[in-house]
Amino acid sequence: MGNWALSPTVFKPHPVRDLDGKSFFREDFTTPRKVAKANTHKDGVRVGRVTVRQLRELRMKAEPVPLSDELPGHAIVPDLRYVSPQTKEEKREAKKIQAKLAEIMTKNGIYTPRGLPDPVPTPPAQTPPDNSSTA
Repeated sequence: MGNWALSPTVFKPHPVRDLDGKSFFREDFTTPRKVAKANTHKDGVRVGRVTVRQLRELRMKAEPVPLSDELPGHAIVPDLRYVSPQTKEEKREAKKIQAKLAEIMTKNGIYTPRGLPDPVPTPPAQTPPDNSSTA
């Protein structure tokens, strides 16, 4: 497992919500702060960034799907839709894609709302060894 700021499992399609694909929002229509604020998850959410070019490099595409009850700029990635049943190979490939997305978004930067703990704890500062000698 990598040292990601988002868990790869957040990209696992949900069997009810993701029948057409995972939802994303285009940054030229809204902001990560607004996306985080509009989300109704009880614990709050972080917002990752992935470019359309990066999706294409993973052989995926984003399709604009405006929704009247959502923020502007809603899009779906049909390649991240819920599919069942899946073969073992399809599951392995899906996990690779999920890990790659977590890696990309970590590198691109994650918006974390104030008060939400950092998902990647920073190690405590280490005290340098005392190299002085006593005689």
